Amino acid sequence: MKNRLDKIFIYFIGYLYMLVMLFLASTVFNGQVPFSTLLLIATAVYPVINLLLIFRISRIVSILVLGGSAIAAFVLYLTGTGGFIAVQVANIIEIFERIFYYQEIIITEQLVTSAMILIILTAVLLSVMIYLLFNRFFRMFLLTGAIIAMHIGIWALTGNENKTLLAFTCLLTAISYFRHVYEKKVKQGLITGKPVSGSLMLFTIPAVIIPVMIVMSIPKSDYPIQWPWLDRKVNQALRYLEQRFGHTDVEFFTLSVTGFSGSSNRLGGPVRPNHTVMMDVRGDKRTYLRGAAYSWYGNNMWHQNSHDQENVMEVENTLLENRIGWAHIPVDQLYPQVEGNDKELLNNLVTGKTNPFLFPTFSLEIRHRNLSTKTVFTPLLTILPVTSSDGGNLMVEQNTHGIINNESKLSMGSRYTVYYSQPMYGAPMLKRALCFSYGNLYQDALNELMRQRNEMMDKDLSSQSPLLKEIDRNIETLEILLDRSREITKEYTVLSENTPERVINLAKTIISDCNNNYEKVIAIEEYLKNNYEYTLNPSRVPEGKDFVDWFLFEDKRGYCTYYATSMAVMLRSVGIPARYVEGFVMPEKHHDSVYTITSRHAHAWVEVYFQGFGWLTFEPTPIYADVMQYLPSADNVRRVGENTEDLEALMKRYADMYGKSTFDLPTEPIGEAPSIDLTPYVKYIPLVIAGLIFGMIIINLMAILIDNLLLMGINNKKKVMRQFQTMLIWLQHSGYTIKTGESVLEFGRRVDKSFVLAPYTFTEASEVYCRLRYGDKEVSEEDLLVIETTAKELKRSILKDFGIRRFIPLRRILYRI
Repeated sequence: MKNRLDKIFIYFIGYLYMLVMLFLASTVFNGQVPFSTLLLIATAVYPVINLLLIFRISRIVSILVLGGSAIAAFVLYLTGTGGFIAVQVANIIEIFERIFYYQEIIITEQLVTSAMILIILTAVLLSVMIYLLFNRFFRMFLLTGAIIAMHIGIWALTGNENKTLLAFTCLLTAISYFRHVYEKKVKQGLITGKPVSGSLMLFTIPAVIIPVMIVMSIPKSDYPIQWPWLDRKVNQALRYLEQRFGHTDVEFFTLSVTGFSGSSNRLGGPVRPNHTVMMDVRGDKRTYLRGAAYSWYGNNMWHQNSHDQENVMEVENTLLENRIGWAHIPVDQLYPQVEGNDKELLNNLVTGKTNPFLFPTFSLEIRHRNLSTKTVFTPLLTILPVTSSDGGNLMVEQNTHGIINNESKLSMGSRYTVYYSQPMYGAPMLKRALCFSYGNLYQDALNELMRQRNEMMDKDLSSQSPLLKEIDRNIETLEILLDRSREITKEYTVLSENTPERVINLAKTIISDCNNNYEKVIAIEEYLKNNYEYTLNPSRVPEGKDFVDWFLFEDKRGYCTYYATSMAVMLRSVGIPARYVEGFVMPEKHHDSVYTITSRHAHAWVEVYFQGFGWLTFEPTPIYADVMQYLPSADNVRRVGENTEDLEALMKRYADMYGKSTFDLPTEPIGEAPSIDLTPYVKYIPLVIAGLIFGMIIINLMAILIDNLLLMGINNKKKVMRQFQTMLIWLQHSGYTIKTGESVLEFGRRVDKSFVLAPYTFTEASEVYCRLRYGDKEVSEEDLLVIETTAKELKRSILKDFGIRRFIPLRRILYRI
């Protein structure tokens, strides 16, 4: 009995190991798999795998079944004839591809089943490893090395540290070390008696946990332990490693320095961005940080014009147009048919009352980690100046695309603060407002104001009239905005002469039912999101093929540069100004509002120009769609400090019309990935359990059949020997084993004292076995009858002694009975 309990304790500690490793492996899903799901899978898989691995025949059958199933599934996937199975294999390969390329894995409805299958397969592999390295052979150092390697690997892939799992790993390692020392002493003869390493480990759990709890309960200082000398040495070592192996030093930022695209900046082909930490950014919301923008596309590359680096005031002009673009528009005359909510919205745009709601101000504190460059990473609507960590302002220059560069390189450790306006792209009211922008808005407004001015002049109003002065000021501002709009349209609608005709035709087809520029932009953006596969491993663009054409019509797979380039080219082909921008998108997760940006957060997107609003960001890459769902927060509304009830009511009406939330909910981070809902699968649990039981019964029957077939093919002597050895196994499972120095006949007499067998005793069966085992005699019919009859009676007695264990479906495999 003690021996059984000892084994149970060992299996229990192995189960804890398996739980920790399964939870650790599931970290790649960023908390989308609930704890209860992992616990359920581990609890179901671990005992089944251990049962199957106990005996040789069950191991062989299991390996054949699992191996054959895996090969068959892969063949069905390759041939494309597997239906559901082929789809699941393809989804699992996609998940591995995302892990390999450091991509965030979002479990969509299409991936739920595949993710569950992958977790179950992982649980199976981990159970096999635990069985071999802990339950059966006990290789402590190999097991510890494997779990530490998993911690390091998960950290390298995700950048996340799970301190709870690390603590459990340390506890289990300490417990295993007790077993290691104990078994070592047993081998050396320092401990007598039967080994009880499992029981020992169970009783060492409190001995390990209690000191840890005591240490954790001791009051701690709010400040970390100060070891100045050690801190200096560690920091020096870290700085050396970062500078030696992870430092990026460039004059100006481009996407190629992060691992996207080659050094030639040609677009396309497989990429694998590294995990180098570039920046730490402290801020309230994730946003886009601009690092480079380009003028025109040609020869599968984005290019800049010779005048692009001229120091202009593009940043100020972009922000100014966003704030006053509507202030001089005579909306009553330009939109005479508009009524109700839309009329109220237009009037609020003119007065600027919507700006604090739709374009609130935020700040970012940026610190360069392993990056030295002149590029200052800023959001689109940046408010200058950019302040440095010493309280002064950075000496910056701007190019024609609004990219900000410092006069000298910002070295590792450089810090600066940026203030910016963030468009609330997810707000229904902003979406509706953008529908009123069109290509001739400034020209029509200017014409209307000129008409009004001429009417006033015809009435002989004095040039000093306040009304006339106001119109003149409006005309002057609109002329500036119109000139700027014309320059932008000329610059950012340029198309390469080699742009394939079918690319242009596709863009025209997509927007054929749209009524305004905003609807056209959204139509192209949604088309790209919904019809193309995101991957970091697309095929290379063949020589002589256009990059955009290859993506849209041939390969139909790609990453951010594919989507952004295609959207910019298609928008330009229909006369909408658009530009291709590169930089970083802040990650979804943060620690205390600090976002750690690595090379894998490098990104490309599109900015589109709208008269009345200026430049705005659009995201055609499907896996980043959630970044754009900015909504006004109640805090921003309260900061306005005015009577805002009317505008809040208007925002709510638009939200109700479009079925969206009025305000951002502070308890739910933007883009939080959904967790797996197990509710639809609950009804299948009885079927799964019944299937497992049925499968084990089939395996048990197969084992009986195989044994019977093997007995039919051997002579009577081998039959007797095999049957007697089987009876010894039965007795062993009932607690009867041959003691050291005890003969088989003595053992037989001891068995007869516990089991009443008739018409033959176990002693008589033992005598037959000894005559055949140690003598050179043939088996008589009577000898065979003694063994078979004794085995039949002993089996009946053993099963009665087994109690509930007789109903185990795998009884033949587990107990050979």
